[in-house]
Amino acid sequence: MATTATQLLKYGSIELELHAEKSAWHAGTETLFCSDLHWGKEATFQRASLPVPVQSLDSILNRLSALLERLRPKRVIVLGDMVHGTSSFSDTFRETMRQFWEKRSRESECSWILVEGNHDRRAKSELQRWPIRIVRPPWRFEDFVCVHDPMELPTFAASQLDFLGLAGHLHPAFSMPDNGEKLACFALQRNVLVFPAFSDFTGRNLIDLKETQSVFLIRQGEIARYSPATTLKSQTHASS
Repeated sequence: MATTATQLLKYGSIELELHAEKSAWHAGTETLFCSDLHWGKEATFQRASLPVPVQSLDSILNRLSALLERLRPKRVIVLGDMVHGTSSFSDTFRETMRQFWEKRSRESECSWILVEGNHDRRAKSELQRWPIRIVRPPWRFEDFVCVHDPMELPTFAASQLDFLGLAGHLHPAFSMPDNGEKLACFALQRNVLVFPAFSDFTGRNLIDLKETQSVFLIRQGEIARYSPATTLKSQTHASS
């Protein structure tokens, strides 16, 4: 597999640059897409006296800020679960996010759009205080239909190429056939591209290979395209 920092996904006339930073860039509209940030999850865990990774929120914000500074997008579209829930909003979390939004407003005029996810609904009153636009799925933007859960997409023929569905929610992962390593990935399933969780502080769920046309594996700052058919073929031979 050839690994690079980005991979170009072509779907009909649509081109989308997939990044090893678990995000995607649409050059035509200068838009950055990402999903499942789960900001504030550590605050939720701390309230329940559960262990959390050190500086997990800082890590997410720093990674995202580096992307914003490099790409200078006109807009950021988050495909749901920007925050983990109402219990995320501790005083420390509110102050951290106040500083983040203040810095963002000073450094760019980028607009933020949140496609409402199941975790966001629990904290909508808090989210409405932030400088973001909240939209309900499915939400059409240019050549894309944006949702959080792939099940929220309207039913279209699989051969229809005039749009590409973008979704999150599933936290997709792929188990490497040689060593069983579980890698975060983008998964193209019919006309829907499912994004990996931007946050590292989430679980990962193995994708259904029979429903997946292309997989883009992410490991150590690089991304590679992988054909699920290769694994399915080897599994068939092994069982025969």
